[in-house]
Amino acid sequence: MRQKRCSRCGYIKSYTEFYAMKEHKDGLRSECKVCSRKDQQIYHSKHLLKIAKRNKEYQNNPKNRPIILKSLTKCHHRDAIIMRRLKINGCAICGYNKCDNALAFHHTNPKDKKFALNKPCLNTSAQKVFDELNKCILLCMNCHEEIHEKERRYNQNDK
Repeated sequence: MRQKRCSRCGYIKSYTEFYAMKEHKDGLRSECKVCSRKDQQIYHSKHLLKIAKRNKEYQNNPKNRPIILKSLTKCHHRDAIIMRRLKINGCAICGYNKCDNALAFHHTNPKDKKFALNKPCLNTSAQKVFDELNKCILLCMNCHEEIHEKERRYNQNDK
């Protein structure tokens, strides 16, 4: 196994611990992946507004629209497959399972909700989608709306 010394931390590590970089003689970056990630985190925390502005400009540029749509379609397709497989059992309350589009994932604790599962999640990994799904129960639209109606009434009575 070939090894190399990281220029940042000084530890000798396996070649697999370094990102590729064609310009270098050995084809690897001089700092290890751990040190590179630390640098990225520092950069992102310092330049958060600049990065957000650049991302917004990219998204609003008409030239980039086909690329964005392709990514959204790919992500939406992945999420749709996951959702379809999970909707087989039907509503947790009444058992309805005739139409996938009439079923929705209900967050049992709204405070734990990180994102809505009904929208394509461009920068969300499949693992994060599964983690979010574990906070939900599957309901048909009627049962789902009944639960939200009860929550609304309960919240109005508290005021």
